[in-house]
Amino acid sequence: MKVKCTDASFAYPHLTGGKVYDATISISQEHCYCIKDDTGAWTNFSKRRFVVVSEPEKPEGHQWDASRGPQMANPTGRTIFKYPVPSLEDFHLSLPKGAQIIRIDHIDGFTWAWAVVDLRQPCTRRRFRAFKTGATIPDTFDTSSYVGFYPIFVQQELGLYVFEDKA
Repeated sequence: MKVKCTDASFAYPHLTGGKVYDATISISQEHCYCIKDDTGAWTNFSKRRFVVVSEPEKPEGHQWDASRGPQMANPTGRTIFKYPVPSLEDFHLSLPKGAQIIRIDHIDGFTWAWAVVDLRQPCTRRRFRAFKTGATIPDTFDTSSYVGFYPIFVQQELGLYVFEDKA
């Protein structure tokens, strides 16, 4: 995300009042932003010194969401990106055309899908279905499009098996 320093009198040598900075929500302190300062270092600062600035629309095919943290590279063409997956039995993901999901995993309370994508391709909305262990799968559903498995915890560990719904 982008935040603007609203405190011109702020006595930190590597921040400028009125300037826009890259930021994430601080993991260690919920009342702070982790700001990339003028030297390029990431430091925690009180949220009250900043306002969130809306970011311009991303070009088609580019899926980076700055709330996930700083982008480590600026790839073009084919690359591997990860995408958040909702813990739902029926969901959609917006992926560049032809994206190939290569992994699904549940890490620190969040589920992610990793995909080989071509950023030059336009995004398409793709539907996925997840079935719990022991759940009935409709006879008409094509299970040849298996994507992966991830565990969920609802009073006990359950597993969700994810398939792309190509119908």
